Amino acid sequence: MYLYGGVIRPVLTLTVILCANSKPALNDVTYSELVLLLEQAALISKDLACAMEEGRLWVMDSGQASPCLDLGRITRSLADAMIVNQVDLVVIEGMGRVIHTNLHAKFKCDVLKVAVIKNRWLARRFGEEEDTFPVVFQFERKMVL
Repeated sequence: MYLYGGVIRPVLTLTVILCANSKPALNDVTYSELVLLLEQAALISKDLACAMEEGRLWVMDSGQASPCLDLGRITRSLADAMIVNQVDLVVIEGMGRVIHTNLHAKFKCDVLKVAVIKNRWLARRFGEEEDTFPVVFQFERKMVL
């Protein structure tokens, strides 16, 4: 587990909320699956177990059942947790969540948008000429009010 220790250890000094869909959508992990995965990972990682025990790492469901992410429809409890914990960074992952629904969304906190474009037509619209799947890795600073 030390292999990734340099990455995980600094992150786990923060408070982290992991979110997943409430119901299945394509091959996306669901809330109940993520809970089980995190419990299993905590059995082999002292850092994860400690963060969970101290309340610095927990899982919440997003209220979604789609590969897309409609931020106007997340659960009230998730929205409240983000406000109470004064979220500094949101990470949105996946083609549906990033490209289809939040590519141009602006946030009151920093955001990292990560996706692989798995559709040749869409990849070409993004300027990709080769028959490869381009990666979107876009960091945006919070919107200044």
